[in-house]
Amino acid sequence: MMDIAAGDGDIALVRALNELAPLVRCTSRAMDAAAANGDLKMVQYLHTRRSEGCTTDAMDKAATNGHLAVVRFLHENRQEGCTVKAVDGAAGNGHREVVEFLLTSRSEGCTTDAMDSAVENVA
Repeated sequence: MMDIAAGDGDIALVRALNELAPLVRCTSRAMDAAAANGDLKMVQYLHTRRSEGCTTDAMDKAATNGHLAVVRFLHENRQEGCTVKAVDGAAGNGHREVVEFLLTSRSEGCTTDAMDSAVENVA
């Protein structure tokens, strides 16, 4: 239930459910979905009030969708990191600032797909 509410951006419901924390199931999918949707407030709330955390999907999908503020928050506050999918996805969708941030701040790198996408987005 909390996973769905977080993914839908319903912070009021997430807060209410969190009051019942021992009774309400939540997984890392909650923060992953909020990050993918660019919902920084939800990501921050889950980070400070829940212990489930997130997976590398959080930063990968936030980057792919161009949510630089979320990518930056995850980088500075979480340990899960990302995979090459972050730069590949951001490059594929033309999110130059996200690509630059990831390449200068993280060590995961990218595949040749990122370079191919960058060339396509310039052309």
